[in-house]
Amino acid sequence: MLDYAAVASYSAALIALAAGVWLSPGIAAGWVSVVSAVAAAGLLGAGIANMAEDWFGIRVVGVVYVAAILVGTFALLPLGVLLGRDARTRWIALLPLLTVAGLVSISQWYGAAILAVTWVVAGALHTVGRLPLSSDRR
Repeated sequence: MLDYAAVASYSAALIALAAGVWLSPGIAAGWVSVVSAVAAAGLLGAGIANMAEDWFGIRVVGVVYVAAILVGTFALLPLGVLLGRDARTRWIALLPLLTVAGLVSISQWYGAAILAVTWVVAGALHTVGRLPLSSDRR
């Protein structure tokens, strides 16, 4: 019985997170709107797929869950960077970035992949001198 409660609460958390991310374009416009929509779609899909797979036993939906959680989690990174670039929304950037840290810490295998890709991209940006949050644009 506790397994069903865990599945329901995790799925509900992903769906609530998708709703919160969907509302973030009201804070800023432009690319934030696009990235927010991608993240929200991925997180919503992951929440629904998780419920369908684990609660209702539809195993084939597991592939949808994996794809959706990867899209949703990866999209939170640029969302945090985009929000962090604007002085008006800089403090709000902590929300998606800390959410990524939380999702990575509870993941089994994709957390390591997300961290690896993040560090590779950060290293590449540093190499070409395009740090996303630096105040001195080159």
